Amino acid sequence: MRHVLCVALGTLTGCGSLTYYGSVADDGERTNGIDPITDPLETTEETTDAPPSAVEIRIDDLNPTYGSNASGQWVVLNGSFDESTTVSIGGLAANVLQHEPDELVVELPTTTSTGYVDVVASSPEGTDTLTDAFQYWADATGEAGTIGTVDFFQQVGDYWTDPPTNYSSGWFAFSTGTNWTLWQEYTTSQGSCVFDHTYDADPQAITTGATQVRFSNQAGGFTLDEGVEKSFGADWYTNDDLNAVLQTGAVYDLDPVAGPDFPSFDLPTAIEMAAPFQVTSPNLHGDNLPTTDASISLSWSGSGGDYVLIWILRQYLFEGQFIDDGVVSCAVPDTGSFTVPAALWNTWFAGDVLHIQVGRAHIDDNVLPHNGADSRIAGVYWVWGGAVTD
Repeated sequence: MRHVLCVALGTLTGCGSLTYYGSVADDGERTNGIDPITDPLETTEETTDAPPSAVEIRIDDLNPTYGSNASGQWVVLNGSFDESTTVSIGGLAANVLQHEPDELVVELPTTTSTGYVDVVASSPEGTDTLTDAFQYWADATGEAGTIGTVDFFQQVGDYWTDPPTNYSSGWFAFSTGTNWTLWQEYTTSQGSCVFDHTYDADPQAITTGATQVRFSNQAGGFTLDEGVEKSFGADWYTNDDLNAVLQTGAVYDLDPVAGPDFPSFDLPTAIEMAAPFQVTSPNLHGDNLPTTDASISLSWSGSGGDYVLIWILRQYLFEGQFIDDGVVSCAVPDTGSFTVPAALWNTWFAGDVLHIQVGRAHIDDNVLPHNGADSRIAGVYWVWGGAVTD
């Protein structure tokens, strides 16, 4: 004889079966078992658990909210999802890499499109859409996405008409992607020099809508303000007086930019300024102007820069006025010495004045998270002195 037994205990209900091998007397008394007629726990139907409640499909937020259209980067969606939830970004299926009830990790689909797109989570239980929730940027891998330089000039020597003074400034812009790099503003190839060099690359600057950008560290920082529009247009940020705030030998982070259509991210170690050093040949730091022939042998102390920039302006005196007579500029390895070839000067006369600037450059090597471009902001410490031709 088989009985189904259901027992309620608190909020827990359980059902099971019981097999009885005894007998029942004719008068209805139990002989060795359970009376199938009078037992109050007897039931003739089994109960089953209630079906699980439906999951609400919901996207609360995602991170990041921007990325390169060719990166395949990971994007995290927070919200409420079931095991069958799929995701599309900009109408393209995003591969779900990791699934949790409150989190999905997906691979950003590649596309040729740019701009804001919708993010959709779907399952048989429902669909949720975040409108214009993700911003695609054109991929700029291998190109420059930030350009600019922060310069500190240490004027040395006791031979100037006015006492030497230090000077510092900076300029900066975001770019959609350009081949710009600082050394190209000085020469055609690294390890070389050029006479009266020109460089006309379009930096493809971006209009962010931000009124300033800020670079900071634990000791403070400085801002570059919007307001200077170069021939290329768009947003450029500059400051021509950083003397009171710029620290030599310091590292600065780029703070998140407060632009309405630009992603908010910080950039650690965006600018590295070199420590002070000396130019030992010619001795620019002395009391008297050093002399040099057309083959200018330069030596400097220290090392560790990505490269060293050299800028030499020649002037001659005419009717009481100094007249510019050409510039030689170079980008060379930071090995401690370099000789400027005499052949670069088209003429050479004794008694002309040279303004000699030697700068140790550190170039940022971050990769920008929104378009995969390189950050190429330069921090340059310059030693500025003079000499006389012989």
